[in-house]
Amino acid sequence: FSTMSYNSWTGNLVTNHTWSHFWLNEGWTMWLQRKIVTKIHNDERFFDFDAIGGWKHLKDDVSLHSPAASRLVLTLGDDDPDDSYSSVPYEKGFHLLYALERMVGSANFLTFARAYLKKFAFLTVRSEEFRDFFNSHFEGSGAVSDVTLKSFDWDSWLYGEGMPPCGEPNFDRTLSSDAEALAKDWIAHDEKDGSNAHPPSADISKWTSPQKVCFLDAMLSGLENRSPLKLSTIKSMKELYKFHETKNCEILFRFCMIGVSSSDEDLY
Repeated sequence: FSTMSYNSWTGNLVTNHTWSHFWLNEGWTMWLQRKIVTKIHNDERFFDFDAIGGWKHLKDDVSLHSPAASRLVLTLGDDDPDDSYSSVPYEKGFHLLYALERMVGSANFLTFARAYLKKFAFLTVRSEEFRDFFNSHFEGSGAVSDVTLKSFDWDSWLYGEGMPPCGEPNFDRTLSSDAEALAKDWIAHDEKDGSNAHPPSADISKWTSPQKVCFLDAMLSGLENRSPLKLSTIKSMKELYKFHETKNCEILFRFCMIGVSSSDEDLY
């Protein structure tokens, strides 16, 4: 399945009124995609596993773009839309929906999602209409207290800048722990003196592509506040993993980010 498949519901069936409300397409699509992945694998942990990588992508884009571009509801004006295009509508939009799901409970939120698609089928929708429909759906329902419902900070979510106001959720890192541990091992290996140190020996040949992406994302995060890897470390990673030869663009892009920062001219 691809993201475009999920856009059949959240994008084609229900469409954002203008590009200022683009997150209503893509935030819903990310939420739906992650729900479907858990059903495919019959494992709820895949929801968090995928969201962990999304959080890093969002964090990178928020630091890269202007503060105004990190708002969910954008004021585009005459600016080039490409200047504001990022993972924000996808991942920050997802986290708004995920925060609402945690507030009312998963079963109740799934019922709401169905009601939302039915209500706005073959129509366009604004963020304010979504907010009002959510509040009217749950007001007096017993799923959540009216006090909690009214205290939800919609303004910070829809119009605020920066990362989601909820902070990073307490993700289940069971599926990502091996990848994150291996990243730490490689960074520790790089910090050792001498050429006789042996690189980490973990066999990742049976890892899925998302696990390899998670490993490289963890490497990039671990290298943010320190010097790049030594060229000898990049060479060892090439010999063991062949990342530089992969046809998977997500893996290749991340490895090139690591290698280029280390001035590996073979990757230029």
